[in-house]
Amino acid sequence: MREPTGRAAKRLAELTGHQACTVHGLLELQPGGDPKYDRDDRLDAALVVVDESSMMDVILANKLVKAIPEGAHLLLVGDVDQLPSVGAGGVLRDLLSADTIPRVRLTKIFRQARRSGIVVNAHRINAATGPQLTGFDDFFWFACELAEQSDLHPAEETAELVVDIVARRIPHKFGLNPRQDVQVLAPRPCNLASRVSSRYACLRFGGYRSAGLGAEGLREE
Repeated sequence: MREPTGRAAKRLAELTGHQACTVHGLLELQPGGDPKYDRDDRLDAALVVVDESSMMDVILANKLVKAIPEGAHLLLVGDVDQLPSVGAGGVLRDLLSADTIPRVRLTKIFRQARRSGIVVNAHRINAATGPQLTGFDDFFWFACELAEQSDLHPAEETAELVVDIVARRIPHKFGLNPRQDVQVLAPRPCNLASRVSSRYACLRFGGYRSAGLGAEGLREE
């Protein structure tokens, strides 16, 4: 069993009780060098399972395929909607687009996260269905609506709301440390991200006050 990263390989070994390593480790590939195992000296394996294969780039996939012996099977496990490869190429997605490649697609959530609003809404979005905004303990939707007399730009208002949620409401409801336990993610570098970052860095936690809109469980009293 192989993983693209060391952390993933360690986790897989813990879950299965079997040895797991990175693809680099399997091929004995050193940075800037050639792998020990290639088309001239192939792996001694009848089945090679690669988990999290969406993270495998085209160069590493090329080296791996060359090292698979004739008659052996290569099983790629992954989710094209999760982390892509850092390097070039979308190997798993491209393979799935080829009708000649046999595949099994799991569409049902089997783990305990089936009741998670994050997981449920991720599947709804992939199915081109709008997210379900209420009824979950781990998914909150905040609508930023400008007050009629507000002098703030919409991006400024949104930044203020995000900082209020992160610095005060979330710590108050869940007992988290806003400096150590809460992280704000933005889909791409933008003015909103820089505004939130600057406000968050300068914030004196515990003394912050704002009266923005809230979501169920985090709503202003």
